[in-house]
Amino acid sequence: MRTESELRELLPHLCYEARMLLMTDLLLVREGRAPRDPTRVDEWTIHNALFEAHTVHARALYAFFFQERKMADDAVASDYVADWNRNRPEPAAVLGTVSPRVGKEIAHLTYGRLAYKTDEERQWAFTDISRALVGVLNVWLARAPEYVREQLQLYLKDYAEQPEITRPDS
Repeated sequence: MRTESELRELLPHLCYEARMLLMTDLLLVREGRAPRDPTRVDEWTIHNALFEAHTVHARALYAFFFQERKMADDAVASDYVADWNRNRPEPAAVLGTVSPRVGKEIAHLTYGRLAYKTDEERQWAFTDISRALVGVLNVWLARAPEYVREQLQLYLKDYAEQPEITRPDS
C-alpha cells in the first residue's frame, strides 16, 4: 500500500500521461484535416513521432487502469481507489488491441509486424482509443480523492481550451 505522500508525488506523472494522450490525439486529428506530405522525411517523421507517442501513452494508461501490478513499483489505479479492481468497468473492445499492438509494432522490433501488410491493416483508431480511456478515467475520477481531480483538471486546462474541444464544429 502506498502512502498518500507517494500518491501525491506520482500524480503529476499520471496527469502527464493523460495530457499527452489527449494532446497527441488532438494533433493527429488536426493533421487529418491537412495531412502531412509523406514524401517529405521531416513531415513523415513528425507524423510517426506523434503516432508513436500516442500509442505509448495509451498503453501506459491502459496498464494503469486494467492490468495487475507486475513489478513492485508499478503504479495502478487501485493505489488511489482501493476497490477499483472489483468495480472498474470492462475495457472497451478497442482497448484490447492497445498493449499487444504497441508491444509488437512500436516498442519492440518483432516479426509480429509482418501481420500488418497494408496501410489499412496498420490503422490505429487513436481517437476511439482516447475516448475509451477518457471514459474509464472519468469513472475512476468519480471515485478518486478530490486532490486527484483538482490536479488533473489543472493539467488538462490547456487541452480543454483548444477550439476543437470548446467548439467542436470549428
